[in-house]
Amino acid sequence: MKNSFFKAWPYCCPTFCVLFLIFIGSPGVVQAQDDAYLWTNPNSFHDREASFTDLSFDIGETLLVKSSDPDSFSPLIIATFEGRPRLGMLDTYKVDIPQLRMELNDSRQQRQAVTEELTHNMGCYLSLLCLQMIPDEFTADKLMVYKSEGSNFTGKYYTLNEQVDGKLNYFIVPRFHIEGMAAGMLTKERYKEYYCPAGENCSEGYRRRQGRIWAGPQANEFKKRAAYKKFVDNEVPKLLAWSSGLSREVALINRVVLPTYDFQKQGFDVVIAPVKGSAAFASQDLQFWPRDPEGSGFELNSGFVKTVFLKIPPDKAESIKNRLKTEFHQRNNQMLYSVMVAEIYSMGPKRRGGTHTAFGGNIGFLYDYKDTTIRFYLDPQLKELVYETKL
Repeated sequence: MKNSFFKAWPYCCPTFCVLFLIFIGSPGVVQAQDDAYLWTNPNSFHDREASFTDLSFDIGETLLVKSSDPDSFSPLIIATFEGRPRLGMLDTYKVDIPQLRMELNDSRQQRQAVTEELTHNMGCYLSLLCLQMIPDEFTADKLMVYKSEGSNFTGKYYTLNEQVDGKLNYFIVPRFHIEGMAAGMLTKERYKEYYCPAGENCSEGYRRRQGRIWAGPQANEFKKRAAYKKFVDNEVPKLLAWSSGLSREVALINRVVLPTYDFQKQGFDVVIAPVKGSAAFASQDLQFWPRDPEGSGFELNSGFVKTVFLKIPPDKAESIKNRLKTEFHQRNNQMLYSVMVAEIYSMGPKRRGGTHTAFGGNIGFLYDYKDTTIRFYLDPQLKELVYETKL
């Protein structure tokens, strides 16, 4: 989907983003901004909606995931490839051409904000998938389990510790997961209702890390618990309904090192490793785990790493390497982008650090490839196909 789609959606991005960017208008010229504070101050993200109508760069293919209740939750704009959520390597919109760095410096913060916005949104999308996979763990009875200690519900919570396939364990605290979604996905009006009901100056910029400050920082224990219970009763069913219609089929993008050309075999031996995270700096882990490990053709002991030969004639190989050097400024460690289609089918282990409220959820998933087709592209926008084969 191109940027022009967003002209019909003047309010379409979640209000939780630290550096918020409105994706409206087709690629054009960024309006001059005298004050970079607009892009660096996390509390000014609502003002940015009126500040921009065009971008000077193409953000690539995206999809607007409509909210089941627009009054309560903002829709999500996520990066996609051929209609599927794009996981692994996102386009960071970086400009590595030295002579253009100064010229494009004004849009540097906007480019960074786009990447962060899409990363946050994908975290929320995956958090919704978590609800879809284990909906029975997000009932009011389980979400309301806690000790009556402390002003922030400190104490014990209902936790889930399960084993998948007899080998893999995953752990999740449903309440923490829901609090992260509340802080990160509520509309501006609903956020105030649950977190700033008294009208106090409640910092929205870091609110995705404030999911447990129910009814505001000055509220007593009674008000905090009442606000949380109201959210569980009124809003969690809406999140569960939203999650039920989401697709688990995704496009996994990875970077592949292009080795020295083999003139004898006329091609490249490239090493393919599974995608392990939803995006750089995200809190969601992904683990390739075939539903049928024995019959998948992948070796568990190798970490499911495979070597694939790309048979490319010398003239085309020379052109690829020259373009990576001149157009993409990869002099050393030249890389291509690989794409495979997969399906997320289960919760999985969480290996990296992070908080439940950051980026939508501190969770892990298991996936399996839909088929063994793998494609290689020259550019992070995935527009120039170089090679296609099967693993």
